[in-house]
Amino acid sequence: MLGLNPLLVSSVYPPEQQAERGADNLSNLIAHGFDCLTVGVNPQAWKRIMKQGFLKYSNICKHTDMALYSIPIHVAIAYQIRLVFLGENPVQTIGEKHGRADGDASQMKKSNTVGGGDVSGLMADDISAHDLHFFKYPSDEHMQRADLRIQYLGYYIKEWSGYNNGIWAQSKGLKIREGGPEKNGDLWGFTGVDDDFRLVNQYMKFLKLGFGHVTDQCIESIHALARAGGESRSQ
Repeated sequence: MLGLNPLLVSSVYPPEQQAERGADNLSNLIAHGFDCLTVGVNPQAWKRIMKQGFLKYSNICKHTDMALYSIPIHVAIAYQIRLVFLGENPVQTIGEKHGRADGDASQMKKSNTVGGGDVSGLMADDISAHDLHFFKYPSDEHMQRADLRIQYLGYYIKEWSGYNNGIWAQSKGLKIREGGPEKNGDLWGFTGVDDDFRLVNQYMKFLKLGFGHVTDQCIESIHALARAGGESRSQ
């Protein structure tokens, strides 16, 4: 069996948005011996795009989510890497309906988070198409031309869950948030710890939609228990 030599791809926040623990966690990851490529977009454009996300979607992190999923695909195409692993399949964990409850991640661009890769809603007079490049998910044509295969790693690992992964990561040096769920809106304290804007984003999601990250975690935990018991459900 051939071993994998993975290249980890990280979308990094502008310095004023990234928490100190975020920089420490990235350094810790590299110190464990991984090849890691970090991509940081223009911080001035980042701020302008953040403003548009707030004004048009009531979501200051709309662009952040899009860059998070788009950048690894851009990197894979640029470096001619034909196999990309994402983490968990949101169809399996929190019940999204954009794709199938298996390991195929080719439809991630249609998820609620990425919104089909359409960034036109973030355009403004002071934001160009060039500014939005890394926020735009590559087209199906570009991915097919690159012979790109995208898979959810979590589908193939029975013990995979946000909780299990977080506990294991802490044993390897991951720094987490202090305070309980009443303060952080996070049952476990180790989700999205690299910046603190996420707390505002999740609270606004709660006000807008009626549920926040704790609801997501409860749903994910139910699915993780079902998988551990030998039963896989997506609803």
